[in-house]
Amino acid sequence: AGFGTAPAVTAESVAFFGTLKGEVEAVRLANGKGIGGRDFGTAVAGTPSLDQAMIYVPLAYDEESLICYDLQSAVPRWRVRAGPIETSPLLLERKVYVTTLEGRLHCIDRSDGTISWSYELPLTLRTTVIRSSPASDGALIFFGSDNGDLSAVGASDGKLRWTAHAGASILGAPSVRAGTVFAGSLDSTMYAFRASDGVLVWKRRLAGRIYGAQAVDGTHVYVGTAARTISCLDAASGAILWTTQTDGVVNAAPLAAGKILYAGSLGKTLYALDTEHGTILWQFAAAGRIKTTPVIAQHLLLVFAEDRRVIAFKEAESP
Repeated sequence: AGFGTAPAVTAESVAFFGTLKGEVEAVRLANGKGIGGRDFGTAVAGTPSLDQAMIYVPLAYDEESLICYDLQSAVPRWRVRAGPIETSPLLLERKVYVTTLEGRLHCIDRSDGTISWSYELPLTLRTTVIRSSPASDGALIFFGSDNGDLSAVGASDGKLRWTAHAGASILGAPSVRAGTVFAGSLDSTMYAFRASDGVLVWKRRLAGRIYGAQAVDGTHVYVGTAARTISCLDAASGAILWTTQTDGVVNAAPLAAGKILYAGSLGKTLYALDTEHGTILWQFAAAGRIKTTPVIAQHLLLVFAEDRRVIAFKEAESP
C-alpha cells in the first residue's frame, strides 16, 4: 500500500514504516531488503514511535487504536482505545502522547497503556477534529486543530495553558524552537507564537495553503505550499528570504540537513535545495507522487513514493 505524509522511524540499521493498509514493515538500510512485517488491519497514517524494542503504532480506524508492540517477542504488550488516530505519537519521558480525530489529546503510561489523563477540545467549537501531531518543549504539549486553534496543554496534568488562533485549519505538526512555536495554516499563513503564553510573535502570508509541517533549524523556517512553492523564512522576524517554484504541491514537511533542504512534490519530483539561496542543486523524477517527508539515516536519504517504493540515495562518490 501507499504511505501517508509521515515518514519512517529508524534505529541502527533498520527502518520501520507504516502504510495506509495497516502494514508496518522493517527494512534493512544496507540493502533495502525486508526483514519482517505485520498487518495491523487499518491505516497507519502517522509515524510509529520507537523506543528500544518497543514500537508504538497509531491506527486510524480501529477501536484499539494505539498498540505497543514488542519487536523481540513479536506480540502486543498493550492496546488502548484512544479513538481514531491519523497523527504520530510523541514519546516524552515515560509517557506517550497522541491526538485523535475525535478532538482529544491523550497522555498514556508507556509501561502498561493506562491513560493518565485526557484533554478534550470544547464541544462548542465548530469542529473538534485534530489532524496535527503533537510537539513539546518538555513542559507543554502543542497541537493544532481543524478549527484553526493552536493549543498548549501541560504535559504533566493535561490542563489547558493557552490557545492561539490562526485564520484556518492547522493540519501539520507544530515545531518548537528557542521558546517559539511555529505552525502553518490553510489560510496560507505561517505563524510564530511565544511558547510560554501563546502571544503572536509574527505571521507571514505565503503563496498558497500550508497542509504539512515545517522544518526549523537554528535561524530559519522552511515550508512548502499548495501553490507549488518552497519558502525560507527568518525564524526571528518571519521575513521571506527566498521562494523556489516546484512542479507540484508540497504537502509534507521538508527535511533540513546542514546546507541542503530536501522536499518532495505531488509532481513526482524530489528536490535538493541550497538552504542559503533556495537554488535547486539536483532533482530526481520518481514514478509516483512524493507526499511523505524524506528521512536521513545511516548516511542514506530515504524517499517514499506513492507507487509504493522506498528509494534510498547516497552521496555521489568523487570520480
